[in-house]
Amino acid sequence: VVKYIIEAVHANEEAVQMCNHTENPISNAFPVVGKWIVNITAWNPLSSESVELEIFVQETILGLSLTDDGKRVAKEDPKTITIALVRNAADNCMLVNWDCDADIVGDASPTFLYSNQASCPEYPGVTVAGPITNPMNLTYTYPQNGKYTVCVTAGSVLYSEAQALTHMVSQDDCNRPAVTILN
Repeated sequence: VVKYIIEAVHANEEAVQMCNHTENPISNAFPVVGKWIVNITAWNPLSSESVELEIFVQETILGLSLTDDGKRVAKEDPKTITIALVRNAADNCMLVNWDCDADIVGDASPTFLYSNQASCPEYPGVTVAGPITNPMNLTYTYPQNGKYTVCVTAGSVLYSEAQALTHMVSQDDCNRPAVTILN
């Protein structure tokens, strides 16, 4: 094989790309996300052979962060967290587990799935609670006092990011005391 010729047409036909390669394996960067119809021809002076295939280019979630307002909440009071992304993507999923440590016996802290799709192949059987927005302010009410860790995983089958946030649920004030030391 002397060269490889790649002809790629985006599904919306707005983007067309043609490349000549002499190296094997072939590498190619697609400038737009979505479905591409790609025709690859291996060519030498005596003959050529072509194959056509579909390639789906996906954008990934990037820069997942998880924060709260720092306020203490008591059991049966709502706790709010904020999930933010540097880049959101249409075909990704976000799994939020409100107690990934599960250290409180009897607390069935739920896991919620968010996506802009009807389902997520990474989490079969888990119902989508709503779309991914950026930022997302989510609230959950814990039935018991204790130390909880919220775990968030966002991404696709190709790439994912995870973050965790630990906080206390208590009637008691968990803030540092105001102390002044006099000489």
